Amino acid sequence: KRKVGLAVRGDCIQVLLATINQDAVHQTLQAQQVAYGDVFEALLRLGHNFPDAGAYIHHNVATGNYVRLVNCAFPRLVASLQSMGPTSNPLEVAHVLYLLARGLRGIQNLPIRDAFLAQEWPLVATIVALHGGHPKVREHAVDLFVAVVPSTANPDTLVAMARLCLHWHDQHAAPHALSCLGVLAASHPALHPQVLDFLVVAFRSFCVKFNYVPNGSSSSRVALLQRFQHPPEDLALEATQFFLLLREVLRSAPALLLGHTTSSQLLVEVLQFCCDVVAVDHKLPDVTDAVCAFFSDVLALEYDSGGGGLLQRMAVAWVQSLLVFVAMSTISTKTRCVSNVFHQALHAGPVDSTLRGLVFFESFLMWLSADAQVLAQSMLQLKDRRKFQVFLNTTSMYLQGYGPPPWMATSPVLSPRGATIPSFLDVLH
Repeated sequence: KRKVGLAVRGDCIQVLLATINQDAVHQTLQAQQVAYGDVFEALLRLGHNFPDAGAYIHHNVATGNYVRLVNCAFPRLVASLQSMGPTSNPLEVAHVLYLLARGLRGIQNLPIRDAFLAQEWPLVATIVALHGGHPKVREHAVDLFVAVVPSTANPDTLVAMARLCLHWHDQHAAPHALSCLGVLAASHPALHPQVLDFLVVAFRSFCVKFNYVPNGSSSSRVALLQRFQHPPEDLALEATQFFLLLREVLRSAPALLLGHTTSSQLLVEVLQFCCDVVAVDHKLPDVTDAVCAFFSDVLALEYDSGGGGLLQRMAVAWVQSLLVFVAMSTISTKTRCVSNVFHQALHAGPVDSTLRGLVFFESFLMWLSADAQVLAQSMLQLKDRRKFQVFLNTTSMYLQGYGPPPWMATSPVLSPRGATIPSFLDVLH
């Protein structure tokens, strides 16, 4: 694109267009979906900044500007969609949607991309609604939505895409569908009120998949653990995608989760879920990693007085759940992410000073025994991340009776196996 003149690039486009339109080549490309997508996207990227694409493309293929090039590239795909109906093969539908997504990514001129989608959206919406029950159709439809959301100006089209994705997430094992909401939040601030409503709906759907009732009771953890023991779908993937969505929203539009009553209540319920899922022995490290990454992003936010109050409501449950996880996990790789969150809260990063004070306060509030005082002081003194992690791993082993305490033998400690169990160790066990 950068090292040749427009005339040479025009010749390349001419060759690509003519080649794709040959029946034999088209049949070959149909069997090689990714290769077809590569050629298709490259074709549209090559000519996107032509001042007048038609000046360099033979008149028998395209005349005029880049819009005409776009119109010459898509007829086969549009015709395929027009011929599809309820009885069509879902894999063929998915194939066309994949190529559409690749082609639309190749259109770097966003107004032209938007104009093309506006023209073809009624057809696309009808087909994906008919065949959304097939996982491949959902996957490639979401990829298509993600490709066009930043350039789409029509709010009704954007809302329709989001509702389709939420419907698929609710009705199927479709965690990938939520990625559309993150792009929508980042690229369309005017739609943030609707996006917040979508996030609430997504969390309700997410809770159903985990058999979780966000009420903060002990029965919630029992039901959550039972679902982990008998999962109907890939819960690790569900959690990874959901928290990836929330982290994208926190980075691009933090006010969505911190702005007013509805959003703060949603954040409280999500944090409560995080606390509960960390405190049950689910044995899925990907879930713990996803939750801790979300914790870490929440710690790094800047809060006003309202946000500080929100975190104060969560401080006890948050610290307790992390400590419970440490007490029941004996494998260092499982405790690393929890160790990093603890270290960040106590020592590192741009953590709000109010929250850091809460962590100190809640830690000492619970650590009343001699053991707990020594442990707390050690955690506060260890500022090196690696040493802090080793210390927490050793503490985990000790609390389960697999080794000595990680502090000095001369320290006034009480054994967790002794007759008198300190309140802190009681909480941990």
